[in-house]
Amino acid sequence: KIYKMKEKDREEYVNHFIEKNIRQFWESAPEFADEYLREWKKTREREVWEVPSFSEKFYIETIKLINKSGNWYDEFAVVKVDIPESNCQVIYHD
Repeated sequence: KIYKMKEKDREEYVNHFIEKNIRQFWESAPEFADEYLREWKKTREREVWEVPSFSEKFYIETIKLINKSGNWYDEFAVVKVDIPESNCQVIYHD
């Protein structure tokens, strides 16, 4: 079905389901779905890819949600780094 669609129709169809999945993932926090969608749409409009700009609360709550859902890889770990002038944690992947 999707292969027979016109390019514009196919793009709208795919984008509809991407947005649906985003809203479903952040169902308990729709403000983060909105934040993600804003950045996703900005990225699609740019000719050159730029790193999305999410709020700190977005990152924290998203990591909590991923951990709670169990949709993450065992190879990832949160490691505390002892840096005297900064209170931070580094997420590292081997």
